[in-house]
Amino acid sequence: MKRIKSLLVISPGYPIKEDPVYTFVEQLCVAMANTGLELTIVSPQSLPKHLFRRTPKHPFRRVYNMKNGGKLSIYQPYYISISGNEILSSKFFKKVVERTVNKLAIKPDACYAHFWNTGFSIYDFCKKNSLPLIVATGEGYLAGHKKTFEQEGFIDYAHGVAGVVCVSTKNKQDSISLGLTTEDKCMVIPNATDNKLFCLKDKIQLREEYKIDPNSFIVSFVGSFDGRKGPDRVAKAISLLDEESIKSFFIGKLHANNPHVPICDGILYKGAVEHSKLPDYLNMSDVFVLPTQNEGCCNAIVEAVACGLPIVSSDRPFNYDILDETNSLLIDPDNVNEIAESIKKLKKDEALRNKLAEGSRRKAEELSIEHRAERIIGFINESISYEN
Repeated sequence: MKRIKSLLVISPGYPIKEDPVYTFVEQLCVAMANTGLELTIVSPQSLPKHLFRRTPKHPFRRVYNMKNGGKLSIYQPYYISISGNEILSSKFFKKVVERTVNKLAIKPDACYAHFWNTGFSIYDFCKKNSLPLIVATGEGYLAGHKKTFEQEGFIDYAHGVAGVVCVSTKNKQDSISLGLTTEDKCMVIPNATDNKLFCLKDKIQLREEYKIDPNSFIVSFVGSFDGRKGPDRVAKAISLLDEESIKSFFIGKLHANNPHVPICDGILYKGAVEHSKLPDYLNMSDVFVLPTQNEGCCNAIVEAVACGLPIVSSDRPFNYDILDETNSLLIDPDNVNEIAESIKKLKKDEALRNKLAEGSRRKAEELSIEHRAERIIGFINESISYEN
């Protein structure tokens, strides 16, 4: 079996400290590089967003030498994104990606793209240079990209992809049903996290440090403050319970086009936090609640699982690869009464709470970023061998 030594990664985003977007891409790339791979990451940044929305400017180039001889080279050129015009933005993105990789004159063993629409930008380059292309599908609502999928040449590209990494069984089924791929090209590898950062910590010590009542029952929510994630539904559920001892963390930002503000008594913190501080808030919590309506595979849930929390989330297929009866209570995400009853049940039943917490700790062992990186590299190697 041929084993890759270098990989070109195309991503719609890559984080810096001032702009922690797509942190899951960074975690995966670092874990891959730590196995000894040389990664070149091309992740164009939107010029209009920087000029008009004041998003932080990312450096064009960053290079990091990793352990085991691995290397990360990150390039973030500007491109023109057009709000409300996904097709035109996609064309500009594609041109910038092609121009960048051509200027770099690199010769990777394979290409890896987050996600279906992003992979389209590098397909012509791969075809011209006889490079296998692997696509990671993590989109929460694949059918929503219908216009993008109907672009000229898109289906030829999709059928030319060597392998598809699906973050959930639902993602795999959606990709197949939309005619983008076939069963034999897919492997389900759920999202994962850095278990050195997201891990168990001393709850009492943290609460003392943050000056929080050790006897409070804390519900945590992490995600965008929008209708899909449902912070307002969590807040309404807490209000229904009307118990003074129930407190909450709402970690996230308002969604510009679909704001849903959580309002209830007992909010200890509301807003964004540094990614490195998020494990503290999770470890101070008693339960994690996220009534999300749609996902690929939710990183916030994976991080809460890694911190050993009982989970209350949606009884929908996108959750079934990471949540079950051993670590969660699954509910109708649109039913505020069900959300409230689940919080109440976990507050009153310490034995159940401990059982689900232990289930999360066991599940976290499967969801380490190092394990995921190794599985993806293995799948890429298999896909290349199959292509050859």
